[in-house]
Amino acid sequence: NYTNTGNFRAVLDIFMVDENIGYLVGGTGTAYKTSDGFNTLANLMDWGAPTQITERSLHGVHFIDQNKGFACAYVGGDILATTNGGTTWRLLTPQENPCYDACYLTEMIFTSADTGFVAGTSIERTTDGGATWKIIYSKLNLNSVMNDIFFLNSRLGWAVGTNDSLLRTTDGGTTWSPMQLPVKNLDLYSIAFVSATEGVIWAGVKADGSSKVFRTENGGTTWTEEAISTGAGKYFMSGASFRSGNQWISIGVGYKGIIYRNCRIPKPTVSKVKSELVSSYTTGNQWYRNNILVPGATGQKFNPTKTGNGSYTVKVQQSECYSPFSNPVIVGSVKADRATGS
Repeated sequence: NYTNTGNFRAVLDIFMVDENIGYLVGGTGTAYKTSDGFNTLANLMDWGAPTQITERSLHGVHFIDQNKGFACAYVGGDILATTNGGTTWRLLTPQENPCYDACYLTEMIFTSADTGFVAGTSIERTTDGGATWKIIYSKLNLNSVMNDIFFLNSRLGWAVGTNDSLLRTTDGGTTWSPMQLPVKNLDLYSIAFVSATEGVIWAGVKADGSSKVFRTENGGTTWTEEAISTGAGKYFMSGASFRSGNQWISIGVGYKGIIYRNCRIPKPTVSKVKSELVSSYTTGNQWYRNNILVPGATGQKFNPTKTGNGSYTVKVQQSECYSPFSNPVIVGSVKADRATGS
């Protein structure tokens, strides 16, 4: 269940240090800290930094530990640092932050205590714990902005943004390679991976803002558009993807609240045992012949001699979670006319 814990100006990012300590940042210098899991919030508007910061939207926040953290501003490209858990903040100088008053910044992430990244109209990296930053990707302009950056480990990362912008690095950000989705004219808002191969992108159509979700199972080489409900709303702002047992759960959040939830379970395998096809799942099966559902064929075992030659697959549902289709099994010497599941 979800509970409204308060009304604030637009909240644009959240970071939890642990189950109790967390931070919110957002529009016009919005910054709050919780020390009790968001039962209560403390206002951190007293930045200890120039007053113009309180008039800017803070789009990203990240903490290395309970005391050391950073926030980034959209307009102005400012990076703020705290070493006392957000009590006071210091604005990094142009010598420390080359994006100072020259970029838009939207999101930040650290892959270790020393190495971190911040993205926007460029991508910056620090290798000294945030003391200094260096621009490592600058092929974007003010008409294209990276909205999110995600690292699975110290070397493998992705960034997404407006105008179909999708990048991947395999060397810790030293080089970035463009990738493509099967649909064009999109603004990409958020990206998350649960393994080196499995990831999700939340996006919106530039023409009308309608929501789209894309999934990859090969590290982003190819992407498949996911079906979402017609009432899902518009303008995904953020997303999260995580494992729960064998479930792969993805949640997309928009300006009207949680608007998309998907649960995926691993793809079933099919084996041939004499004249029967056998699914690796004991329950929840639905068999298909030539991509057409076979009525009543819902058992773990299926005998294709009653449906005829064809390409057979199975798909599994467990509660709200669905699997992809299994790899097809070609049956070429069967004969009868009716489907059954056993």
